[in-house]
Amino acid sequence: MDLLTYATLKVVIDTLAWLNAVITVGGDAPEDEFKKAMLTFKEETGEIIEEVVQKIIDEQNLGEEE
Repeated sequence: MDLLTYATLKVVIDTLAWLNAVITVGGDAPEDEFKKAMLTFKEETGEIIEEVVQKIIDEQNLGEEE
C-alpha cells in the first residue's frame, strides 16, 4: 500500500471512529470513555479488514491451485 492510500484510510477510519463515538457515547462523554469508544471502533474495523484481506488471499490461492 502506498503512503497516500495509507494516510487516506487512516483519516477516514479515524473520522468514522470519532463519529461513532459521538453517536454511541455522546460528544459530551468523559474523554476516557470517548477515546475507549473510538478505540473499540478501530479495533473492530481492523478485525473486519483482516477478515476481508484473508478471504481475498484465500480466493487468490484457490485460483492459483486450479
